[in-house]
Amino acid sequence: MNVIKAMMLPLLALLLLARTGSVLAAEAVLLQEMVKQDDANLSRFVLRFDRMPGFRVETSGQKIDIILEEASLAANAPLPPSDERLVRILAGQTSDTLVLSLLLRRPPYFVNPVRDRLENRLTIDVHWRDDQSRSRPAIARALPGHVAISGDGSLSARSLESGYRGRWSDFFTEYERPLQLPAQLRYSWPPFPCLQYFRDVEPLLSGEVLDQAQQRNWSQALEACDRIDRQRLAPMQQIGLELIRAELLLRADRHRQAADLLQQLRLQLQEETPRPADLQDCAELLELYLLAQRSEAPFELLAQLDLLTENNALPDVAEQLRLLQIEAFLVAGNAELAASLAEEALQGDPDPLQGRLQQRLADAWFLQGRLEMATDLYQELGQQINDAPFSLAGYSLGLYRQGRFDETLLALRRLLEQSSDSDLRDQARYAIALALLHRGEANSALAQLHQIFPGNEGGLLARAKIADLSVAGGDARSRAQALEDYALLEERFSDRAARAEMQFKQALVLFLLEQRAEAVEQLRQFLISDRLTDLRPHALALLAELLPGLIDQYVQEERYFDALVLVEQNREILVASQRNYDFLLQLGTVFSRLQFAERALRLYQYLLDATADADRRAAIYPPLLQALAALQQHQQVIDYARRYQQEYPAGTQQDQVLLALVHALLAQDDTAAADQILHDRQRPFGVALEQLAARRAEQRGALAVARRHLDQLEAQAPQAMTAEDRFLLADLCARLGDLVRASALYRQTAKNPGLRLASLYRLGELALQQGQRQEGLRFLRQVAETEEPSAWKDLAREALRMAGFRPL
Repeated sequence: MNVIKAMMLPLLALLLLARTGSVLAAEAVLLQEMVKQDDANLSRFVLRFDRMPGFRVETSGQKIDIILEEASLAANAPLPPSDERLVRILAGQTSDTLVLSLLLRRPPYFVNPVRDRLENRLTIDVHWRDDQSRSRPAIARALPGHVAISGDGSLSARSLESGYRGRWSDFFTEYERPLQLPAQLRYSWPPFPCLQYFRDVEPLLSGEVLDQAQQRNWSQALEACDRIDRQRLAPMQQIGLELIRAELLLRADRHRQAADLLQQLRLQLQEETPRPADLQDCAELLELYLLAQRSEAPFELLAQLDLLTENNALPDVAEQLRLLQIEAFLVAGNAELAASLAEEALQGDPDPLQGRLQQRLADAWFLQGRLEMATDLYQELGQQINDAPFSLAGYSLGLYRQGRFDETLLALRRLLEQSSDSDLRDQARYAIALALLHRGEANSALAQLHQIFPGNEGGLLARAKIADLSVAGGDARSRAQALEDYALLEERFSDRAARAEMQFKQALVLFLLEQRAEAVEQLRQFLISDRLTDLRPHALALLAELLPGLIDQYVQEERYFDALVLVEQNREILVASQRNYDFLLQLGTVFSRLQFAERALRLYQYLLDATADADRRAAIYPPLLQALAALQQHQQVIDYARRYQQEYPAGTQQDQVLLALVHALLAQDDTAAADQILHDRQRPFGVALEQLAARRAEQRGALAVARRHLDQLEAQAPQAMTAEDRFLLADLCARLGDLVRASALYRQTAKNPGLRLASLYRLGELALQQGQRQEGLRFLRQVAETEEPSAWKDLAREALRMAGFRPL
């Protein structure tokens, strides 16, 4: 083997040198920048290099891999940030290959790469389907809570609901993490001494040893064992006595000494000829119990037991080994196997270990959640479980989880009497307080909580529950104190779930104290720091409830940037809750008015991607088109408008979409297409559409067409007609020879201060044309004699002079 290594080392060195030389010989292509451009149904990624590399593009679901040969990423080369369509870009570099992985929010329709060697440019066009409401859950933005998946695998709804909505203060009295009692299972020992299963022990032991062992005074029994005269014993009997001494050390929890003694005895037994099998079997049994006592994880013990069972070893203690195996499975958390083995053992003839087997079966049933069966069996066992804190804890918790609080209190008091573990005792007292609360005895519960020592887990739980009761009382001062307590407890709890609970309760108290901004920040930190807690859906629901009011408050206070930041940080939650959908659309409009058109556009595009409901999606288009128009992205206005027309041919927003489309066409100087839409008799009616169509027709001299649009406006929406609309219609009627209608309209517009002089002048002209000289001159005098300067006044004076009258 050493010869092979010696031969390989020079060869590896040569390979490394050759590789280094090839890399130096061919300098890598540099990717200088990568930019992303979005259109209605297209995302374009443009990669620019110092020279063109070899490449290939692979697509798999929501991931596109761009593999660039002999290429590397230039220092500080910009990559597109995440947005409504792109989750992120991952860059991976090997010695001669650069891989860019584009993680998308939904699968593309198809991907088309185009290489431009002259410009050293690679363009990746990612085409999307028209229906952008479909998103696969694989790389959707992380939004825990309930996610409903439709039959085709798309995200059809996101629910951020909490049963505490509208009654958040009840959370402090109703919510409970599963109650735990940290009792350790104690392995069951065979009757003392174990050696009796393998040979006669009567000649070895004194009555003093047996008496102390009967009372479980293991240290005193050990001292008595050491006083036994070994000189009177044969060599094998001396080894047997030492095995008894090793067992006493084990039972007295002096594991290190027991291990050393057992190792010595093993070596000594190996030297004996013939080897005494009975003593070797006893040593092997004691080593199993040593392993059980010393190992926190029982897997080595289970492996040893499995090996012994497979080889039919230690048949004299088979029942004890089976019980030890059941208990090891319980410690390992495999309650199913433990229950199966216990049930199997209890099916045969009565076993001397039947009572202990029933106890372990009850333990297994409890761990399986078969609470009623477990508690019934515990009750049958009666006093037998008094010396077993693990079983007493299971019995107490089983009763508690069934809501049998009177019996729970009795069981917990038995546990307190039998246990000497201070942590277990304090948590049992905490459990007693909870049971008292469920019985409606709040004062007794509070007194119990105050008795718990503050330095351990039970004390922390007690302090948290006292804070809960303070918050539930509704007093602002008590809630402020509870807020400080939760912050302190968050630092002191070692358990992740407990820390998460303290974090969330801080946010909830801030909410109850009407400190909304602080509550939102606390919730955001909570959601970032813990993604596994069962409180996450409640936190999301509370955040979704808080955000609209806080954002609206910021807008009212003209803290627009703060409002914008909140929307950017939480838009997934705002959209997913969909509780106040109009609020989001209005918010985008506010941002547009405040010159935040780009941010408004991102919000609308995200809404369009994330919303599956057809009616709600349709309502997004008008403000989206306005945001695009404000950014002068006229071609995208046209593309989105066309898409709306395809998706919603009878949509209620048709007039608004058509208006945006017409303005975009006019901005691109496509007047023919714009006028074709405006004057199409089959298009939907719209106030702004009719107004624009009338004015454009009038400018081209198409007077009858212009009048048709205004007549339609007056017929369908007379309340929407402005005075200017009526004045234009009057002008059109006059020019088309409908003088009666024109006169009637001018009389209406004469009541408008801004159009009064113009309307009176027109009335004067019409009267003169119809031969109503006196009437015409009267109108003209009213205009000429006005005190305000006006071009209409000058025209009226001129008309009066021509008629032979001099104005006053």
